[in-house]
Amino acid sequence: MVRVQETYSEPPADVFFRECVRANEPLVVRSAVKDWRALSWSPEYLRRWDDETLSVAPLQVRGPHAFCDKWLEQPSLWRHAEASPSLGVNARQLLVVSAARVHMPVRRFLSLLRPDVSGVSATFYADGAANLARYFPFLAADFAPPPLASALELKRADLWIGGRSTSRMHFDNLDNVFTQLVGQKEFVLAPPHEGEALVAQSCQGVRASGDLLSGSRKGDR
Repeated sequence: MVRVQETYSEPPADVFFRECVRANEPLVVRSAVKDWRALSWSPEYLRRWDDETLSVAPLQVRGPHAFCDKWLEQPSLWRHAEASPSLGVNARQLLVVSAARVHMPVRRFLSLLRPDVSGVSATFYADGAANLARYFPFLAADFAPPPLASALELKRADLWIGGRSTSRMHFDNLDNVFTQLVGQKEFVLAPPHEGEALVAQSCQGVRASGDLLSGSRKGDR
């Protein structure tokens, strides 16, 4: 097990780049964004934008993939609208599947964050994917890039809002400066040189809603 370094003192940008980013070493910085307005958010504050429209992801609350944002399926469960030579799907591969995003106003989204209260069979969360600029521009002023990231070329800002969710083991093409505002999140990190030791296991039994790569589930149409 690799011990992740933790600090309450934000390192200078050049040190962070040299010793963490370039060296592929994770770092936890405690209490690093105490001046962000986002730390004082409340349901009442967010309801100022009740009529704004969001793109959110549904999550199942029961079954083998409860609260999972993605799961694995065999390619044989899918048919594609057009041949895609670049896709290269074969019987030995798995597809990563997620439910189709839906659009709803902020007031509806806030009411569905608690499935035990709302009575629906799914919960929803805003799931990043460069959504701060597209769907949450009214909240952009509540954030600021941390000083330690000033030596980096920041590509995009993702915002997750929700209750409970689980992400599959995955690899991000971009390095992350991740900030937890409320609640807690557990990370499982694997050193880059241990990638071949990770084994993907098939997850069966959950039907996706919507399209994937311009295709549809067999039997869905």
